[in-house]
Amino acid sequence: MNLRQKKKLFKKRVGKNPPGWMFYSSRRFHNFIRKPWGGLAELKRQETTRAVEDFNRNIQDRNTQIRRSRRYIR
Repeated sequence: MNLRQKKKLFKKRVGKNPPGWMFYSSRRFHNFIRKPWGGLAELKRQETTRAVEDFNRNIQDRNTQIRRSRRYIR
């Protein structure tokens, strides 16, 4: 992206023009527009982490339900 596109994206996401002190390659810019800092690889890593956490949470919930149903009493 060139500078003009980054300014336009900032205005679209935040609703106002970017401040004069803004560095468009900084982490602060990415936080403002709610995009991961690190490109596509970082986005894929976050999605993978989220999917694994969701899977583990589903397994935990299922195990809790099985224990509560008292079908398998030791």
